[in-house]
Amino acid sequence: MEFNLYNVSHDEWDHSTHELKKYLWNKSSPRWRQPLSFGPSPGPRHPLNQPSDTLSYARQHQVVYSIRFTTSRTYLQNLFPSEQFSFTGPATLVQASIVCCSLRNMVWLGDTGYNHCGLYIHGVQYTKKDGAKVHGTFLPILFENLADPIITGREELGASKLFCDIDIQETGASHKVTMGWRGTVFAELDFDGLVDGPPASANAATQVNSADTDCRNEDQKPIVPKPMPDDGMLMYRYIPAVGEPGKADAEYAVFDAYTGQAEAKDRGPDLASEQETDGHVGKERAKFSTSGSTTKVAEKSDIRFHAGDWKSFPTIHHVVEGLAGVPIYTILEAKMEFVPQVSDVRGAKRVE
Repeated sequence: MEFNLYNVSHDEWDHSTHELKKYLWNKSSPRWRQPLSFGPSPGPRHPLNQPSDTLSYARQHQVVYSIRFTTSRTYLQNLFPSEQFSFTGPATLVQASIVCCSLRNMVWLGDTGYNHCGLYIHGVQYTKKDGAKVHGTFLPILFENLADPIITGREELGASKLFCDIDIQETGASHKVTMGWRGTVFAELDFDGLVDGPPASANAATQVNSADTDCRNEDQKPIVPKPMPDDGMLMYRYIPAVGEPGKADAEYAVFDAYTGQAEAKDRGPDLASEQETDGHVGKERAKFSTSGSTTKVAEKSDIRFHAGDWKSFPTIHHVVEGLAGVPIYTILEAKMEFVPQVSDVRGAKRVE
């Protein structure tokens, strides 16, 4: 009878099947996330639980809407998560961008897509404990309209992601991006008079608010801050401790270096040639512009944030309020771009 418990609690099929699964998981460099009970999870950097270099990414592409503007250093520096973050230069006039991307034909999402919009603060540096500095663009918030990339981005990259509805409306040469929560809109981005290529003059994509006269020189020209070093994207990871409010299990800066085509090459040696010959991507590019240009510049653009309370935005009203307070002095550039590939941010690393 001493072996009864062992005999009745063991099934060779279940045991062998699980051992085979563990063997196959370890062969493909698994990425583990909750729930652990069902094995490693697929995601942007590990689609279908297979090595990424065995898949084709030729059909992936995105349309990127971006508005770059000058704003207040003293306001934006309050969004830095620790004292190790600071602006690279001493100027009180700094630059930031609102960037919205419509990702399409994503391999890890079964050839579907989603949208994301974020605030990007330029000219930021992170000072390490040894005094060395990392220069980049800081991402304090990224909204996405799908749970899957939010979960993977927060857990694998440490990105500050939240959910919201993101809608893109196209009316001739005018496009509009709206962000909201369950029907209540808190952000509107207008791109009017979109034309191929760069603007005809410096003023074509520059609109200055009436209250921004102090941001002009004696010749009434907008004062544009000098570009600062930007080697990649800075983020900040924070994981709260369970049952201990105010305490973190993990808290540190993350940096994703800009690698250009290097990241695409990591996915397979023939990605570039696949993109050139893929008929689907070619048709999408052709629909973007009849002249063959992959960039359209807005002759006029605008950014509007609408603050709300906990009733209108129960879980994100503090973020919406912070965005609504961002001063928008001068819009430097507003454009829409067709990008024939999508980065999966696999180069993101802990800074120290």
